[in-house]
Amino acid sequence: MALSPDSTPDLAVANLPQVILTLSPQNLTPPPTGLLNHHQNHDSHSGPNILSPTSFKYYNDHLNKYQFNLILTNTAVSLLKVIYPTFSTEPELRFFIVEILRRSRTSIQSLQLACFYIVKLIQGGRKLPLSLCKSPKFLFLGLIILASKFNQDYNFSFKSWLKICGVSDSDNGGFTVQTLRTIERDCLQLLDYNCFIDQHLYNNWCNFLAILGYDLVVKQHDLYANDLQFSDMQSTLFGVKLNLWKTYLIKNLQLDTLKYTQIKFTDYYNSILNTKVVSVGEVKSLFNKKHNIDDMDSSLQKKVKV
Repeated sequence: MALSPDSTPDLAVANLPQVILTLSPQNLTPPPTGLLNHHQNHDSHSGPNILSPTSFKYYNDHLNKYQFNLILTNTAVSLLKVIYPTFSTEPELRFFIVEILRRSRTSIQSLQLACFYIVKLIQGGRKLPLSLCKSPKFLFLGLIILASKFNQDYNFSFKSWLKICGVSDSDNGGFTVQTLRTIERDCLQLLDYNCFIDQHLYNNWCNFLAILGYDLVVKQHDLYANDLQFSDMQSTLFGVKLNLWKTYLIKNLQLDTLKYTQIKFTDYYNSILNTKVVSVGEVKSLFNKKHNIDDMDSSLQKKVKV
């Protein structure tokens, strides 16, 4: 697969989704002095067995790995659509993102960080340079390269990234190592060369990103199945919801306050139970047959690890 290049109206803050209203107070309130040190000390004493929000296992009580990856990918596409509102081939963009992640074996952490960079660009509101304005594919590629370099000591060369994209430096398509260098440089300039993220901010960001992503889910048909229903990105319903999130990200969310607050995806998920999850799989009736002691033992063995 080779790369090929191909203003949203403001919406009043009124009628914001409940999830945004829930997040607003803690993100708008200036943190008390010294609170950062408290969190840093708390984090440093956390046990080694505590799951990190950067891992999909952290969300396993509510989402399996497939669902979590699907939500992250859909969120990346949605955030890119904020920057490229006229881009209308979302399935193609989603395929591109999935293939880049698969071919490069990019970690979940790098994707979460790339989404953080996208939000910084949304908040910055700068005009995109020529190298990035043609297609959201170029911006995503540049940001995932930066995120991968930030997360890992060893990373691909530009020639390797070209191969991942399905092209070579000798192709006549004009997509070369120099093109990648330009894309990376322009992404760095848009980020003011600041790719750093504080660890506590990072943990809260991952929870926040999961909340944003799950809010874009219409239905989770089964708690344990892979099926998730998303809105058509060309639909009015999706456009309204995405504009609400855009308004919140630009006008209300202060990323630095994520250093001092505590956001948990679990709290959000529990608050919306019975609204999006419409079934939890087959539940056997307790009255359709005579149960014996073996049935009880079998049920207990499924619930209790021995």
